[in-house]
Amino acid sequence: MPAEKQDMYQPHRKKSRGKYVAVGIAILLILTGYLYSQGAFDEIKPGIFGNSQDAPLQETDTYTPGYVDTQTPSQMTGTPTNALTTSECSSGYWKYIFEDALKCALTEQELSKVSYLANQLKGKTLQESAWNVLEWLDENIEYNYSKSLLPAPTIWTTNGEITDITAEPGIEIQTPYETIQKRAGVCSDYAILTTALLLEMGYSPVYVFDIEFENTEIGHTAAAVKINGEYFLLDQHPPAMDLGTYYRAWSAYRKETLGETRIISNATIYEVRKEGGNITVKEIDVLTAKDFKSKDYRISSTDLAGISKGLREIFQRNHPNLILDSGISSLDTRTYLPPGYSDGITWRMKFPYFADYYHPVFHNEFVEYFYLSFAGYPEIKNDLNRFNRFWVKVAQEGDSITVVLNLAKK
Repeated sequence: MPAEKQDMYQPHRKKSRGKYVAVGIAILLILTGYLYSQGAFDEIKPGIFGNSQDAPLQETDTYTPGYVDTQTPSQMTGTPTNALTTSECSSGYWKYIFEDALKCALTEQELSKVSYLANQLKGKTLQESAWNVLEWLDENIEYNYSKSLLPAPTIWTTNGEITDITAEPGIEIQTPYETIQKRAGVCSDYAILTTALLLEMGYSPVYVFDIEFENTEIGHTAAAVKINGEYFLLDQHPPAMDLGTYYRAWSAYRKETLGETRIISNATIYEVRKEGGNITVKEIDVLTAKDFKSKDYRISSTDLAGISKGLREIFQRNHPNLILDSGISSLDTRTYLPPGYSDGITWRMKFPYFADYYHPVFHNEFVEYFYLSFAGYPEIKNDLNRFNRFWVKVAQEGDSITVVLNLAKK
């Protein structure tokens, strides 16, 4: 994952770069070993690390989020089962049937158990709240690979009634609080916890997508919200994605990162609505691949300018020592400092696929994400404190977004 750092000097002022090469190689080896240890490479989280070259150049990328799959569909004998009534949730059969789990795991009683976390994560808007949930999931819940490898349960029915279920221990769909306690789950557990947190924050309805693929029997589930008439998928990690981007995340980006593809065939949408103390679940629609691809926002030069403006504002707000200075706007393309400056440095980060991920509905959240990627990096954080001039610029490179931070002393 390339990282880019460029120190600026006055003439005849050079520094050794050898130590950065060693650090970059060491971190690369550690990261490679970590990813290999994950087995399926299905859960890749955002992060940054340094990597130096002979020239005073260091590049930083963020990882793209990966999505993990649920188990194969349950095997059923007899006729398909109907959704359980509330009184039947006590039987426990719902733990093996996703549609029933939405009803039985999202009761008022179960939601109350995650109220403390919902209060902590709730933002000023639905967008901020949804993003906060994704970041919390990314940092606190691990994908349960062992559970995902268990065989699907066999559900026995007679005349449409469940008579027995044969299943391996640990395959059960979890309640929201169980996922928090275990700090692990599969996609259905993520989806139910995400839905529960948003409902408990007061956002209703929340949607759940039950997704089928053309090229595998393995399915997937994810929560979603609807803003301005458009769905945004909330799937284990930030960012939130519109339907078109989400389709490509499976069909194209997954191949680039994991060497395989999943082609979405259709998705059944469940609406989960909370009114007072009542929670209702109903199937409202089935989307086709064409429906996914028809909702696909494309980033514009206006969006890029807006991101630049937003980043400049947030850097100034959080670092009052910094003064916006267009005199160093081209610092990243120079070998030496312009006249009047005593020291300088350039940091550049490349965010793969974020030109596709970006949507103006989540503009503030994307800007905050870019900012924190810089400010959360210890060496950059130190530079933000020791310099007093800055400039930020944003560019699109294919399906990626590159952010350049120029810093100097004057």
